[in-house]
Amino acid sequence: MFVDFQTLRFTRDHTWVRHRGDTLRVGLTDVLTRGLTDLVEVGLPPLGGDVHLLAPCGFLATRTWFGDLFAPMSGLVVERNERLFDDPGLIVRDPYDTGWLFEIRTTGDPLLDTLDGADYLELVSQVP
Repeated sequence: MFVDFQTLRFTRDHTWVRHRGDTLRVGLTDVLTRGLTDLVEVGLPPLGGDVHLLAPCGFLATRTWFGDLFAPMSGLVVERNERLFDDPGLIVRDPYDTGWLFEIRTTGDPLLDTLDGADYLELVSQVP
């Protein structure tokens, strides 16, 4: 899987963000998804709903684990990846393309507290 890290911004919580015109597409990094090989369900924020910085906005469930998704920034949900409801494994198999989660329209500086690709790679290289 080739990922152009120059087109993405990252959070320390292993979420990626990609500009798409006036919206931001949100997904999870492969660092986070590696351990989710038996992903069975995903919950996404409602279309037209608001998400708030670092607040729970959805969930992931495996056969043995359940965890919240947290919004990497505040905004209005303008699109969701509906394919994930039928095939949540896309998040694991193709996290940077077909496994994206949702798109938001945000106000203010959406990239204020994010890392560029080089800084993110340095961050994860320090994880044992």
